[in-house]
Amino acid sequence: MNKALAITARVGGVGAAVLALAASSTEGDRSTGGRCPAGEQCANETPEGLAFEGAQVSWFIGNGVANTAVGGAQTIDIIDNVDERPLTWAFEPKVTSTAHRVTATGEASVMLSAIGEGSGHLRITRPADGYLYDRLPIASRPVDRMQARPSLTESWPGFGTDSWAAYAGSTIDVAIALYDAGGGWLVDETMRITASTLVGRTAWDSVELRPTAAGTTDILVGVGDTNATVTVSVTDRLTSITGPSPQQRGVDDTAEVCFNAFDGTVRVFGAPYAFQVSGPGVVLPAAEQEHRSCVEVRATGLGTIVVSASVGNLSATGQVDVTSTASRAAIPTGWVSRFDLGERAMQ
Repeated sequence: MNKALAITARVGGVGAAVLALAASSTEGDRSTGGRCPAGEQCANETPEGLAFEGAQVSWFIGNGVANTAVGGAQTIDIIDNVDERPLTWAFEPKVTSTAHRVTATGEASVMLSAIGEGSGHLRITRPADGYLYDRLPIASRPVDRMQARPSLTESWPGFGTDSWAAYAGSTIDVAIALYDAGGGWLVDETMRITASTLVGRTAWDSVELRPTAAGTTDILVGVGDTNATVTVSVTDRLTSITGPSPQQRGVDDTAEVCFNAFDGTVRVFGAPYAFQVSGPGVVLPAAEQEHRSCVEVRATGLGTIVVSASVGNLSATGQVDVTSTASRAAIPTGWVSRFDLGERAMQ
């Protein structure tokens, strides 16, 4: 399951809808009112237009269909807004830019490749006459910078930081972020990633590493003809652990209690926490624990659930106050961006 989508499954009400939009819905040009873009002839099978889902980065939520790195490629899934399910109509994909190539790769998906820098539209058309189901602006840019970031598996509920370190002797999930010269995100599902401390690949942009000693560990990354070495700092020291603010839940609700570890002011990921839970709650099965610095618990009665995390002689606690009425999870601002919307969705 896509990591971002896995997170949405545990947030109820309006929050789930917001996160689902942020993680997977990038609206095409016809998605607001079904208006046909100037110069196009539109098919009537998709009166509400299409939504598009591209490669999602592992270190953040909500990049939609990000720009493709030159020399790279990404799979884009096509969703019919009428029923919010994969497109069932026969289609032919086309691009308007000589910098791109596109091929159908499934019943409702395409592979978009970037052979150069440029911009244009991905057009999803009716094969019989070329009429437009919907279209999406696309662009490709050269990779200017690469950066190692803790994935959401490690950093949730935050999104990592520029100043961080991995904990020596622990396994840590690390994502490679790609940027263009303007700081915009780039994607390439064919990105090459190798490292001497590599445990395995976890997503198109992330790997598990297990550095054994303090210092640094290098990751070799390749995108098209661009190759670079990305460095991860490694520490074997912790100076403090912090817990979260108190949460409020109702009986039978779940809550995720997350902790942060630091070496001075540097946040450390992969700390080998030992967790203890007391009060009217049970810990969810290991398969349902999404994030390594967190414990997800279900409230079984009224009272206060206390979760303790410790590493060596350092410890911190978090609490969940269980009342008779549930409170919805608050969704941080900035997770949904108009960067993700197609031209017609902005009309």
